[in-house]
Amino acid sequence: MESNLIESLEIRAKSLSDHLGNYKSLLSQHESVSSTYLKLQREFDNLLIGGIDSSLVQKVQNLTPLLDASDVKGLLVNAFVRSEFVLKYENEIRELARQMEKIEALKRYLDFDPLHNLPEKRKILIALEKKECELTLLFGHKEKQLIYFLEEYDQVINGVNQQLIEWENRLNKLSKKKDI
Repeated sequence: MESNLIESLEIRAKSLSDHLGNYKSLLSQHESVSSTYLKLQREFDNLLIGGIDSSLVQKVQNLTPLLDASDVKGLLVNAFVRSEFVLKYENEIRELARQMEKIEALKRYLDFDPLHNLPEKRKILIALEKKECELTLLFGHKEKQLIYFLEEYDQVINGVNQQLIEWENRLNKLSKKKDI
């Protein structure tokens, strides 16, 4: 995509340079504004035949009646200055194009919804942290209760085991007395 953008910029700069070079020579010959305007109109028609985007053509045609014939020379000079600027700062324009592509690539991350509502999300996170602390304390309390119940259960089992051992010893004594 970057190479396509650079190529299209190069093509546009070359085209501008060619066309504006012709216009610069026209202006340097001190031709009348009306003859310059007619030459521009012919050049415009030639470009139309070359396949310029129809939306651009429509915009230019809509602007043509608004132009004062005396402003044509000023418009040409302005366009020439712009093309010189583009050619002079070609590397900076390419770097800007690269940066724009990077921005477009990163834009979806910047538009990520959770980043837009940070204050609201922070309130939710604080509430969740409080709930987590409460649950941690509750879990600690329940864990202590469980340990207490397990200790009691262990005491009951040990007591039952002791009782069973006692009964087994008594049974053994009784069975020995009976056998004697």
